[in-house]
Amino acid sequence: MDNYVISDTEEDEDPLLPFPPSIIQSARVFNVNKNTKVQSMVESATNLLKEGHTCYFRGEDDASSKAITIVEIIKRNSGLILFQWNEMGLVKKIHYWNSLIEGLSRLKVAIQKPSMFILLSTTPFEAGSANIQCTLEEEEKPVKSEKREERKQNRGKNTGNNWNRKRGEARENEAKERRELVKQFESTTVQ
Repeated sequence: MDNYVISDTEEDEDPLLPFPPSIIQSARVFNVNKNTKVQSMVESATNLLKEGHTCYFRGEDDASSKAITIVEIIKRNSGLILFQWNEMGLVKKIHYWNSLIEGLSRLKVAIQKPSMFILLSTTPFEAGSANIQCTLEEEEKPVKSEKREERKQNRGKNTGNNWNRKRGEARENEAKERRELVKQFESTTVQ
């Protein structure tokens, strides 16, 4: 690769996604990258959703998790009933390498990166897919276990927790019992 230099030309090929073209064309696109400021993107997308627009989030490679985080923050903070359509795919990036030596051909390198594509809307999507969800479905809170409730009620009470420090008399009594047990054990092993 010493004889080649990367060129400035780069091409992106999006995967074929099941999103209807009419929705994609009218949606506001948010390209999320690793340097994206989460708060500013959350605010602008929330304002657009309140106006009735559809938002389309694209996160490639490491930015996929950031795109998911942004959408979850919007869903939690907006107070709107939102419909979400998630798809994953591979984005193909094509880089060209020009040769420094005459006679060598130009190289074409294709790199595929995993990507997350999320449509967020206040209106339901027409097409049916298993990857569509609504914020209403997530409002049910999980049932808390009885043990968790019992622990909450017993907080601050001394319930025999081994980590609690024992009071002076209790420590002395416990030490006395240990000494007696050691004496009994020693006397039985000597005989």
